[in-house]
Amino acid sequence: MKAFILIICCLFLSTFIHSQTCKDVPLTKGQKFKVEMNTYPIPIQVFGAALYTMKKKEKNAKIDELKANVLSGKTASTKTTMESSVTNVTVNGNQTEYELTTLISGVEYKSYIACNSDSFIIFRGKGFQPTVYNKDTIGFSILGAQIIPNNLKVGDNVPGYSDLGQTYPATENRKVSHVFRESDPGLMGSYTTYYGKVTSNVAVTSTAKFIKLYQGGTVLGEEDFTISGKTYKSYLIGSEVWTKFRNDIDVAVEEQTYFNNPALSKKINKNFQKAYDKGGKRSESLINEMTGANEQGYTVSYKEEWIVPGLGAVKTINYDQYGCIQLIITLTAIE
Repeated sequence: MKAFILIICCLFLSTFIHSQTCKDVPLTKGQKFKVEMNTYPIPIQVFGAALYTMKKKEKNAKIDELKANVLSGKTASTKTTMESSVTNVTVNGNQTEYELTTLISGVEYKSYIACNSDSFIIFRGKGFQPTVYNKDTIGFSILGAQIIPNNLKVGDNVPGYSDLGQTYPATENRKVSHVFRESDPGLMGSYTTYYGKVTSNVAVTSTAKFIKLYQGGTVLGEEDFTISGKTYKSYLIGSEVWTKFRNDIDVAVEEQTYFNNPALSKKINKNFQKAYDKGGKRSESLINEMTGANEQGYTVSYKEEWIVPGLGAVKTINYDQYGCIQLIITLTAIE
């Protein structure tokens, strides 16, 4: 969870260096920016798995209490500060591109911002982004480009964008103990029933996938922000974020012969495989129900960004699907 939040912060750092027009950019190579990140416990952390079995009235009351505690300061946040810098500036005709570098746990993360006379475009990563864990590439992601018009006013709509990614299939071989009960027809209408426990070899292959749809936002209002002694006018943009996580699990039961009875063994193996297949479908449906996913299977959360033309997102608040604040990131200094 901590690593995930740090990555979110890195992506935020790539969104606060924008320009109203390229000629108005107040940035120079080597300029540094500091942000403060406050994370808050999500409902499942506070209430545990019991949250998913609560009746709607009780769940809503618990969540409302958590919201109130966060807003009042009764529920404390975990605070982290980070720093980023402009490491390169490239001019190509009427478009200027800025390279932004953020250091997280000794690893450099680079993002890019391009601006022209119409808009500024945020590239949180260019092209195919490998996912590396313990020096092993376990998957990839492709991050969409966010486009913000240079001239904003209350009531304007801004375009949406999307991210997607997945892990590469990973297979684990296990020995699993199964209980079975099978019958074999005999002569004269008689049946022989077999029941007991056997151990089978099972190959479990999993592939995790995600897609995140940042819906088009709306400029809801204006607010002044003071950063490093200078006051800026910001525009509050609110938007929904639709997220779908999916873990595809394929379970293959190795064909084995039990009790030196091929026919019985075939039935046992077939029923084990059928049970795994049905279980996977039930699990997906249950997860959607527990997380409050919509009819399309997406969990809908909400994001607020305060955009300053010529500077970018000076503050971001992320809410979960219940409306609880998860994360507040604020630009605190420009050096």
